[in-house]
Order: sequence, then structure tokens, then C-alpha cells
Amino acid sequence: MFGKFKDMKLGAEAFTDGRWSILQTTGLDLDKSMSVGDKSDLMAKTVIKLKSLPDRQYSTTQMVISLWGCAIEIAKQESNNPSHSLSGMRELLEKGLVSFKEKYRI
Repeated sequence: MFGKFKDMKLGAEAFTDGRWSILQTTGLDLDKSMSVGDKSDLMAKTVIKLKSLPDRQYSTTQMVISLWGCAIEIAKQESNNPSHSLSGMRELLEKGLVSFKEKYRI
């Protein structure tokens, strides 16, 4: 029971940190541009990605990059679905991630 709440907290924290970094780098506000269901899906995929990392410390940088990577994956998958919140955002997200990594030398 507590594992699910821990996952929800981790997903929400990753979304908050990632959203801010994406907004600063690309101008895209995931909170305003995504539907509740799409945000939930993004957070769930991010938690799965974070749990696959060997280091379970979950630094802010790991959370940001994991969320960003999941957003890019979803944007690729949904590129032909104009009703999805991230449809058409793949290129912007990819360029933003490159800029973020360059800025912080990751």
C-alpha cells in the first residue's frame, strides 16, 4: 500500500522539477499544456524509468532527465495523435534536453 504512495510522490516530485527545467529551457509549460491523464501517464513512465536506474538516490538531475526523456518518448509515440498534449513537441523537447545537458555539463 505505501509503495504506491511512494511512487506517486516520486512521480509528482519528478514532474515538478522536470516541469520547471523544461519551462526554463523551452518555454513549454507541461502543467498548463498537458491534460490530467497525460500528466499521470508521464509521471508513471518516469517512475518506471527511475526505478530502473542502478542508483536509487533519485537526485534532482536524474528526475529531470528521466521525466524529459519520457516526455520525448511519449511525443514520438503520439506524433500522429493530434489530440495528445505532447503531439508535435518532440523536436522542441529534444533540443531543450540537449541545451539543458550542455548548460549543466551532463
